[in-house]
Amino acid sequence: MSYPDYDTPRLTGVYAEVAAERAAQDATWGEQNHPDGTGEPGSDSVAAAARTLCQGAAASGHLDWLHILREEVAEAFAESDPAKLRAELVQVAAVATAWIEAIDRRTTTGDEDACRVVEVDGEPIRVHGSGEMSDESRAALAEVIGAARAKYVAEHPDGVPVISPRVAAHVLWQEGLGGYAAGSFTTALLKAWWQADPANGARLARTWPEYGAAITLLGQPGGSNRLRAIAGEQPAPDRP
Repeated sequence: MSYPDYDTPRLTGVYAEVAAERAAQDATWGEQNHPDGTGEPGSDSVAAAARTLCQGAAASGHLDWLHILREEVAEAFAESDPAKLRAELVQVAAVATAWIEAIDRRTTTGDEDACRVVEVDGEPIRVHGSGEMSDESRAALAEVIGAARAKYVAEHPDGVPVISPRVAAHVLWQEGLGGYAAGSFTTALLKAWWQADPANGARLARTWPEYGAAITLLGQPGGSNRLRAIAGEQPAPDRP
């Protein structure tokens, strides 16, 4: 049985390392042909959650490689069509390669923990490392920022978020005023929100505008009862 020729002059840097790893895999395990195993029930929801986390981090200027790769991997795991799965896996490989290149740049400059603001597609984004971003990295970040903008516009065509009963209930519960608990991520988010200074609170509101609207409403006279009405609960003595 023959295997692909990984030893070509074109492969340098990270690509050469990947090629060497593939050669080692073939030498150890031989040709591997397993079922894909993707597209399981619930994987769409996991992918959607990963996209939301990634888009939120991008919009708030806290995007990191974990957000980006997690979204790509989750989207691949959710795909059952072989052609689409293949395309998703190529994106996974490309993002993983870009991440490795970013690590190498940090190692080269000797400043792994440096954090600076760079402008990507008109948005200020905080990134780690002091080396220059590659065109591929900028393109990946620009794509995520564009997706976050498109999602916000699609969900809020009038620019004013509508507070859903679910969000109203989450905010009420967080303040001990009724409602019901959110999931672990949203609960942690709301806890951090209550401790945030005005600048960071405004940044969170831009990323999660519906929760921002609910928190703003809660701070207004009669706000807790208005949230209770949205959540379908009976009114109660308002907060002082």
